Amino acid sequence: MELIKILVLENETNPGIETSLRDGNIAHSITRAKTKAEFLEQIDTKPDIVLSECEIPNFGGFAALAILRERDLNIPFIFVTGVATPDVIICAFRKGATDYVLKDKIDEGLALAVCQAIEKAKLKIIPMCSYCRGIRIGSDVKAPWI
Repeated sequence: MELIKILVLENETNPGIETSLRDGNIAHSITRAKTKAEFLEQIDTKPDIVLSECEIPNFGGFAALAILRERDLNIPFIFVTGVATPDVIICAFRKGATDYVLKDKIDEGLALAVCQAIEKAKLKIIPMCSYCRGIRIGSDVKAPWI
């Protein structure tokens, strides 16, 4: 597997992320962001995937996810958080999250979630003819087509 560029949005470094990826034999490089400005700067470097907390002071995962979707970027987004209410999880998926991994299950689920998210993102990048692109531009539908 090629090197995966991971952007982690969190207010405190979670060593479990690095451990899970290493234990899952995922070749990766991690860049961290703690603020909206850092996140916006790092998005311009085109990470392969974003891992994020739900709630971060002044800027959180839902705001970051909204930015990715508004910019129509096909970057997988996984919440890695301790917040586990069904309403929050459903909201995450409705807003376009690729996956959701609880911190207490990080050892079991993060490496697999990252691999699956990267593969799904590759499959969603499909060429689109100019006619179809014109229809898409005229609609409210947001999809990761080129």
